[in-house]
Amino acid sequence: MMLETACHILEKYVMIDGLFNSRDVLYIKSEHNYGKLILSNGKTHMVRASMKQLEEKLARYNFLRIHRGYIVNMDWIEEFSEEKVQMPGEKLPIAIRLRGKVKREYKEYCKKNARYC
Repeated sequence: MMLETACHILEKYVMIDGLFNSRDVLYIKSEHNYGKLILSNGKTHMVRASMKQLEEKLARYNFLRIHRGYIVNMDWIEEFSEEKVQMPGEKLPIAIRLRGKVKREYKEYCKKNARYC
């Protein structure tokens, strides 16, 4: 188990709900006590976890909380502005109170991953 976890950290992914590779998740939308995974293949899946739990679990795998109702996988961001994040097929709002933090973390992500942002 520890070796598997170490491999996932090195490879920058984790399995969510034992079924989904975090790299395949575009973003997560809050649905009351559940998180709705929006997957790259167009499908969705509900997981019973709070957004806080999901945020804590996924932070080291390039996921970023941008709003009370959204956590995005930074690997899938197509466009980034002060107010919105463009994901494949969807524009998501950035909460006013989180804008500074989101901008800093996304900039740091871009530096670490040699991405033009």
